[in-house]
Amino acid sequence: MKHKTMSIWIVLLLLVTGLAGYDIWQGRQDIRLVSVPPVQLSVGQTAGIVFSAANENIHVSSSNSQVAAMELKSVQQGQVVCQVTAVAAGSALLSCQAQDRHSPAFAISVIDPAAEQNQEIAVVASQNGGKYHLPTCAFAKRIGQDNLISFATQSEAAAQGYSPCKQCLGTP
Repeated sequence: MKHKTMSIWIVLLLLVTGLAGYDIWQGRQDIRLVSVPPVQLSVGQTAGIVFSAANENIHVSSSNSQVAAMELKSVQQGQVVCQVTAVAAGSALLSCQAQDRHSPAFAISVIDPAAEQNQEIAVVASQNGGKYHLPTCAFAKRIGQDNLISFATQSEAAAQGYSPCKQCLGTP
């Protein structure tokens, strides 16, 4: 009887140890952001971004490569080094894929300094909201057409009591 009880405890211990080891191994396979670029770049600027990922079948992407192009520079010892180039004003999501795992998406906003100096950037807002957005912002795209307000400039939106979206326009 004691031998049976001891055998059951050993099997349970091995099972728990195996599950814990599997969880640790799975955690090492996740893709994580190690260093990120600023949330806002000016047209023509570049920045680095590093992911921690397995070294096999690496793909990096931008949801809008006409706004922010992403290029894989190197993969060494689980570090995926990329370069982001701000191409045109707007916003994009950057991510990394290794085999069947995906990183969390990182949002980046690209501004055109010349247009910002003139404050001639057309923005949109929701009648029920308090923020104004670039038309390309993910939050702007969620606004229903019946609730959408357009402004020719950021100054117009601010005069109506709206403040800039931190996601697509950064902090003032």
